[in-house]
Amino acid sequence: MSRYGRFIDNLVKETWRDVVALGSLLFFLVIAIFLLFIEPRSSFIIILGLFVVEAVGALVKLLFYKARPDRQKFKNMLEKIDSGSFPSIHAARTILVALSIYPLFISPLAWAFLALLVLLVGASRVNLKRHYIVDVIGGYVFGFLVWYLVRLLF
Repeated sequence: MSRYGRFIDNLVKETWRDVVALGSLLFFLVIAIFLLFIEPRSSFIIILGLFVVEAVGALVKLLFYKARPDRQKFKNMLEKIDSGSFPSIHAARTILVALSIYPLFISPLAWAFLALLVLLVGASRVNLKRHYIVDVIGGYVFGFLVWYLVRLLF
């Protein structure tokens, strides 16, 4: 390893962890609350969609358990759900929110940014060994289906 290899390695890992925060529940709830004042329909889609993603995602992880690449240990039911790999809830949340807010932007550059955000969150989950690529793809499909169904309600 080079003289600065460990420093660079730590910097890269920290950056991936920061990207993961962009797919967090709290981050997207803040966006949904902000949108209440601008575009209530999109806000309701996000809030209901996030609820569905969390509830159904937890049920899937509990009933069809698949261990994470890092083999996270668990001692109770909530930890088992958290240690489940499929589907990636971060990926599901990210695609759900991106699809909910993309109509608010007319710029193809903004759409490209949203797409990049979705891909970076998925890549960060794989890079940090929290998911396999199939888990992230499954999360994207799951998030898309939730977005589509919730959007039909509004």
